[in-house]
Amino acid sequence: MTKVIKSTDWGELWAESEQKGTVSRQLKGFGIIHQGKILDVVNKYECWTELRSGLSLTTIEQEFIDDLVWIRDSLDESQFGLSFFSQEK
Repeated sequence: MTKVIKSTDWGELWAESEQKGTVSRQLKGFGIIHQGKILDVVNKYECWTELRSGLSLTTIEQEFIDDLVWIRDSLDESQFGLSFFSQEK
């Protein structure tokens, strides 16, 4: 089943998941790690590290529970991304 969410829905799902304890945030000396399950949408691991002022590196691993269509209100032009996809057999 395909789920359709908007940017505001994503923020609300994230906040609700943090409140229910299915997502955790850890502040490490080198950066921030988020991991857990965003309610019925995705299992997620995200690690953010600031390399120097104005330059950071984010690693995101996501496993979607169902197909997802995310309708974004605007693009975040401050980010550049490389995506790598693998299919398990």
